[in-house]
Amino acid sequence: MGKSLNEAAKNFIEDEEQYLWMFDKDGKLVAKEEESVAKLLEIRKGENQTGVYYVRTGRGDLYDPYGTYQMTRNTMSLFPFAKTEKPVFDLYIKYLKQSKSKFYTMARREYLNRRVK
Repeated sequence: MGKSLNEAAKNFIEDEEQYLWMFDKDGKLVAKEEESVAKLLEIRKGENQTGVYYVRTGRGDLYDPYGTYQMTRNTMSLFPFAKTEKPVFDLYIKYLKQSKSKFYTMARREYLNRRVK
């Protein structure tokens, strides 16, 4: 009985695939984490797919790559990645790609509303 449980656990672990997508200040894919402002960890297991979403935050708010603290090596340590939810992530990526402040405002509001709950 113990052997079959171990085999089942091994099959469970082996079937999972993880992909990390990192996005820069323009919403483009990048390979280096220090250049990224948002990350998506995609987890695929068989037919199921889930995502874990991260955005840079600091001082209780979303990082604005076009704002006061534009991304430099000196300021990146002030803005660690924080786990968030898909609606926040999607709006933030839309802001990065289109540079329209309304999407940043919507992402910030969604982020703050979800933190309060």
